[in-house]
Amino acid sequence: MKLLEFEAKNLLGEYSIPIPKNAVVYSVNDILPAIDKIGFPAVIKAQIQSGGRGKSGGVKIVKNKTEAEIEGEKILNSEFKGMKPSCLLIEGFVPHSEELYFSLTVVRPKRKIIALISKHGGVDIEEASKTGSVIIKEEIDPLLGLMDYQASNLANNIVNDKNKSNNLAVLLLDFYNFFIKKDLQLLEINPLVEETNGGFKALDAKIIADGNSTFRQSFHKNLFENNSLITQGEKISKEKGFAYVPLDGDIAVIGNGAGLVMATLDLISYHGGKPACFIDVGGGASPETLSAAINIVINEIKPKALFINIFAGITRCDDVAIGFVNAIKNIKNSNMNIVIRLTGTNETEGLEILAKNGFKDIYSDMENAAINVVKNVR
Repeated sequence: MKLLEFEAKNLLGEYSIPIPKNAVVYSVNDILPAIDKIGFPAVIKAQIQSGGRGKSGGVKIVKNKTEAEIEGEKILNSEFKGMKPSCLLIEGFVPHSEELYFSLTVVRPKRKIIALISKHGGVDIEEASKTGSVIIKEEIDPLLGLMDYQASNLANNIVNDKNKSNNLAVLLLDFYNFFIKKDLQLLEINPLVEETNGGFKALDAKIIADGNSTFRQSFHKNLFENNSLITQGEKISKEKGFAYVPLDGDIAVIGNGAGLVMATLDLISYHGGKPACFIDVGGGASPETLSAAINIVINEIKPKALFINIFAGITRCDDVAIGFVNAIKNIKNSNMNIVIRLTGTNETEGLEILAKNGFKDIYSDMENAAINVVKNVR
């Protein structure tokens, strides 16, 4: 789960990690009351799940009420990388002398957590590496955690002053403890600034939380239910227990098994089509689950075509056919093209159910089905 900046900073604040004084606003009318509590100069930030906001005009420093109203309204009504912010984060400007980069991320092949730190914050770490900037790395054994000497090594290579280096090392240990306790996959602080008084503060924060930790991390549910960027379809899929990822094409794909669905997306792309979504209803999907998936396609994706690809093992073809027929009743007047590939357990019974209900575009071969669904759309 990717968090917006203000959500990430709310979590950091709970662990007493230094962040700027801030407020979140959802309308232009709320901007000045929020800044009255924070003071000028202030920073207005678009809240979108993307980097590079500053370069595209999504971050502005304002020094008075007129600037705040003009820039705030402009940001709130603009799109950045195709995304319109649902709210603004307003923060007090933090005077600082240095901008650093710091991140922690899980590297599965190594079974370790990697810490990176650089003197050149405020830009993508990939760009910093291209310019020859020194990036200090520590590989952390999760059974041992970030050791004091590792934190000191990271800090000493960035800050020359002993007192400042000690302060930074302590903060890096706090970041690591936060990372572990919140079951994160990524924590990126960019920039991490050195204040004029010698302290350090997180001016920006990017967090990706591990979705497998939902059972013990209460913030997952709260953020998921209240996140305006999460669609109704994504909420339904989580409630019903199947995987759903919206894409930007015009051929919706529903299958049972992540590998099968991925292969279907590849086939559609190979034959010149563009997938509109990834929906994996799972190996033992019930008619109700399939019906819920189809309703998401109908009401949210609204593609030109729907490709249902079921290889029945635990799932039974007759159950799939029943769920499909029940869901399709809702779109009798739709012009959406429907292609079904149905094979496996109780295949004969399933095909009979579909035939009785007037469905003819049915295949047993996956590639033939993919070729025809692309042909029908194009």
